[in-house]
Amino acid sequence: SFRESARRLPERPSDPWMSRQPAATAGGMEHCGPWLRGPFASVQVNVDQAGCNITGDAANEPSIAVSAADPAKIVIGFRQFDSVVSNFRQAGYAYSHDGGGSWTFPGTLITGEFRSDPVLAADALGNIYYLSLVSDADLSFFYCELWRTSDAKLECSHS
Repeated sequence: SFRESARRLPERPSDPWMSRQPAATAGGMEHCGPWLRGPFASVQVNVDQAGCNITGDAANEPSIAVSAADPAKIVIGFRQFDSVVSNFRQAGYAYSHDGGGSWTFPGTLITGEFRSDPVLAADALGNIYYLSLVSDADLSFFYCELWRTSDAKLECSHS
């Protein structure tokens, strides 16, 4: 049953945090910019400063919020894995100031801190909130932490 599976798979990493290592591009697979298919474009959000895929990392469980005061400002949060061979996850995020046409990926809320289950929301004033499950250093308990921003960069202290 689902409940039994949840007991066997606790929400904690079995791998320690490792900083992202530069990876060689395998077989010319590096891609920059949107993927186009007919009139549709898919734009990756966890990209390097040139807008290119970061080889060797991964992300999942995305949550997105759009500013009500300026719909061009969007923030997306996700579980960030700095390596595809590790299950250590952090609170990754990216933001766009052009309605999702391009993204800035600053990294994580706090580098090297185990986090999970991102939930983003926006209020009518244009504030964007990032709620994250976080653990103490020993992973002995979990709590939620709320971050807030008005400029879609999350360059603020947490509350």
